[in-house]
Amino acid sequence: MLQTVKVGIAQRSCIFDEYLQAVRKYCGTKAESDIRFNIFFKTYISKKLDWSFNYEGFPEIFSDMTKEKSLAIARFLNPNAMNFDIQGELVAADDQHFSGKNVESMMVYSMIGLQLCYEKWSIYREIRSRILLLK
Repeated sequence: MLQTVKVGIAQRSCIFDEYLQAVRKYCGTKAESDIRFNIFFKTYISKKLDWSFNYEGFPEIFSDMTKEKSLAIARFLNPNAMNFDIQGELVAADDQHFSGKNVESMMVYSMIGLQLCYEKWSIYREIRSRILLLK
């Protein structure tokens, strides 16, 4: 009897500093500073948006891009597009019930969203557009 083995790229979570470094790289120091102080300095962060979601080997996979590599990334992402958010609302507070005057909310990219939106990984822009439209 043959056994089917599903091979894929492992999901991983990044840490605060890794995420903020990516925000600084792709969006600038003001965006990084705003997220650091308005969100990550709070005691509680909502789990509604998985800001830390990433895949093993990202963003390194985007270096030395070729047409074949671009298409392989698109083929991988298409069936997995519903597993992650590109962007969403990140809410943080000093109160665990997220009430009171110290609640902050920001629209931010997830870690994977930063890379997919800002890295030059798609030789053909329509490939990237199709994947992002699946969201």
